[in-house]
Amino acid sequence: TGLRDITPPCFESWIDANDDGEYQRSKGDSFLDCGCDRVCPEDADYSAPDEGEGDGEFQAVWLAGFQTGRPAASINDPIWARSTVLEKGDLRIGIVALDLVGWFNDDVVMTREMAAEAGLELDYILVSSTHQHEGPDTVGMWGERVGKTGYQEDYASFIPQATVDSLQDAI
Repeated sequence: TGLRDITPPCFESWIDANDDGEYQRSKGDSFLDCGCDRVCPEDADYSAPDEGEGDGEFQAVWLAGFQTGRPAASINDPIWARSTVLEKGDLRIGIVALDLVGWFNDDVVMTREMAAEAGLELDYILVSSTHQHEGPDTVGMWGERVGKTGYQEDYASFIPQATVDSLQDAI
């Protein structure tokens, strides 16, 4: 089998003042402007500022499902692209499961094209998502508020390559 970590690499944490799991500045919630690594200057393991630190912008990863306004605060468990390749005779099929709420057909088509360009020689690639609700919004329905997407192109853009890499590992 093949395995690649697809956990978002960059996001900032936040303080849930009323412990309701929903980011609401009007109710006292605030974000920690500590950058991608979520390590603040007052933390013991702080070494230097990193990307996004101190810029006044909340670099959130909006979680998919349930309702809007659910930014990730930390990483409990990594999320994965898991692949297996089945062969019988001259038929080779790749099967991929992504720990995402969903994944668009255009992205699956792009993954198939990238796999072909990489010379993986797969007759077919089946891509599914686990439809879990504790990962990033890869569909665009769960941002900070209704009408504001949580989909992040910079995050989603590395998923097809990670998927191809997991297929290569499986082969």
